[in-house]
Amino acid sequence: MEWQSFIYIIPMLIAGTIPVILTLYTAKNWNSPLIKTFIFIMAALSIWSFGYALELWSTSLSTSLLLVKIEYIGIVMLPVVWLAFALQYTGKEKWITPHKILLLLIIPIFALITCWTNYNHLFYKSVKLATGPVAPVDPSYGPAFWILVIYSHILTLIGVLLFLRKAIDLGRLYLKQGVMLAIGVIAPLIGNAVYVTGLSPFPAGYDLTPLLFDVTGIVLVCLIFRFRFLDIIPIARNIIFENVSDAIFVLDNQNRIIDFNEAGKKFAENVSHLSSEIVGEHAEKIFHPDILKRCREGDKAKTNIEMEIKGNYYDIRISPIYDKRMQSLGHVIILRDISERKKAEEALKESEEKYRSLFEFHKGILKHSPAGILKLDENLRIIYENPEMKKMMGVPAGEESKAMGMDIRELPSIKEAGMVEMINDLLQGKELHGEIPFTSLYGKEIYLSFVVSPILEKGKFAGAVLMVIDITERKKNEEKIKQLNEALRLINKIMRHDILNDLQVVNSSLDLYRESKDEKLLDKAVERINQGVKLIHRMRELESLISSGKELKEYDIREVVEDIINDYSVDFNVKGNGIVLADEFIHSVIDNIVGNAVLHGKTDKIDIIIENKDDVCEIRIVDYGIGIPDKIKDKIFDERFSYGETRGSGLGLYIVKKAIERYGGSIHVEDNKPNGAVFVIKLKLKEDKMEDKNRK
Repeated sequence: MEWQSFIYIIPMLIAGTIPVILTLYTAKNWNSPLIKTFIFIMAALSIWSFGYALELWSTSLSTSLLLVKIEYIGIVMLPVVWLAFALQYTGKEKWITPHKILLLLIIPIFALITCWTNYNHLFYKSVKLATGPVAPVDPSYGPAFWILVIYSHILTLIGVLLFLRKAIDLGRLYLKQGVMLAIGVIAPLIGNAVYVTGLSPFPAGYDLTPLLFDVTGIVLVCLIFRFRFLDIIPIARNIIFENVSDAIFVLDNQNRIIDFNEAGKKFAENVSHLSSEIVGEHAEKIFHPDILKRCREGDKAKTNIEMEIKGNYYDIRISPIYDKRMQSLGHVIILRDISERKKAEEALKESEEKYRSLFEFHKGILKHSPAGILKLDENLRIIYENPEMKKMMGVPAGEESKAMGMDIRELPSIKEAGMVEMINDLLQGKELHGEIPFTSLYGKEIYLSFVVSPILEKGKFAGAVLMVIDITERKKNEEKIKQLNEALRLINKIMRHDILNDLQVVNSSLDLYRESKDEKLLDKAVERINQGVKLIHRMRELESLISSGKELKEYDIREVVEDIINDYSVDFNVKGNGIVLADEFIHSVIDNIVGNAVLHGKTDKIDIIIENKDDVCEIRIVDYGIGIPDKIKDKIFDERFSYGETRGSGLGLYIVKKAIERYGGSIHVEDNKPNGAVFVIKLKLKEDKMEDKNRK
């Protein structure tokens, strides 16, 4: 084959390659029915173009005829898939059904069969190879061929007309695309007409149709890559107009209705019981006079109003229509039903008023509530304290609380009470309640009853409200009642057992004395009477201690000690001093311990050491007697516990412990090695002494 042949073959190869490239580019959207149809078109073009290029290359008639048969697979398929593509693109998919596609394929399939078999010479009357630079098949065509040509041209032109009509409906931008596509399709159609009529200036048998597919390819490349032909599929104006949910009416300059959409039809039926008959009717039959007045007044600009019509609310937009010379043609009225929005706005307004009133009410409650109230943010930081809470915590008037901004879990009293984990439960939306002894950041000690309620927003923790009541007095009264009950129980027990027993012994001793006149019996009776007197004295002390109810006051502990040691004949060594909070029973406390050391401990020397440690005054009473066995150290403060040869009533140290506990202190016993015992008393220091200590 001579090199001149390539001049004819290369355009065919280009015409076949462009569809392959476009197929690869668009195949990423294979799921789209439109893209699938487009790829079938590209396949038909490639089969025809590549087949014809090989036909031009061939020099054998048998080979060329085989290639022609392959080409006709693409040739007969092309007009049908092109029409299907045009129907899809222009929104007429309802025409594309399997039944209709089969009907469209009847003639192409018949032509393909006759091409492959040439039955009764229906497709070819005769076949030969052309002579010249290339040697394509140069047949004399039969009736089946001409039927196929006419049918294919008709389908192709129908597709072109569909695209052009669509482009005209959509405006100038799409019209440009429609014209370009029409050129790309009609060019090979004209080439085919020139070829089959024998008017081609090219060598005999040379088909211009695949050659002009190059024009089609260039047009498609431009449409796809520049205008995004397959990415943005236009929607017809009438589809938008009919399917938009807003009611649309078009009026002329006499305010007569000349067009409306489906939503407009429903609106007209609702307000006037008119439907299709409203075309040509005056708009006053449907619209409120104020709307038509706006039409007359709003000739130069768009107008927006809201209006209630037949129980529904509408947002109404009125826009003037002009021609190219800016002459008024009429108006477009668009009505959007905003009834639901209005209801929501009214509900929101009512809700706002309700919650504003509720907020003001709550604000008053917070300010004047007899309960202390704290508000916590989502991180459990304190962001609000009401006046009563500040008062409870001892916040000086006019000052902001030290606790503001603190994480409530960081408050010392919360940590000491082991409530950190419990408060963390708030983050899970749990409500908390309970009672807790609490020391504020200002040193005020109170007992609180609390309730903490979480604030949830969309199911998530957004903060909490803490309400507390000062139950200090209630707790004191409860403790006092508890102690009184305990005292009554103990007094009743002593009266029924010890004193009754002593009286029985006295009575028996006196009866025996009358008979025997034995003085020892009188001594025994006197001893039991004295023992009973001591018990009664102890009971009076206990009852006085518990029922006293007196406020604690300041006592100079060194003065108390020095008053007591004058009654004893042992050596005393007193060191230090402290001002403590107690009552007059503090004398009995010290006296009882000192007396026990002398009487029961057999000591001849006592050291009393007074030291101030932090907020506590520690009093150590050290004796050098026989000491206290380890096994009874934990029992000596129990009621009625006594030991040793000189055992007493068992009430002394019990009453001492109760008194010290009332003062908010503690007592315990230690060993004084090598001999003796140490009673350690811890009492609260006077507050100003604590403040002096802190300042130092």
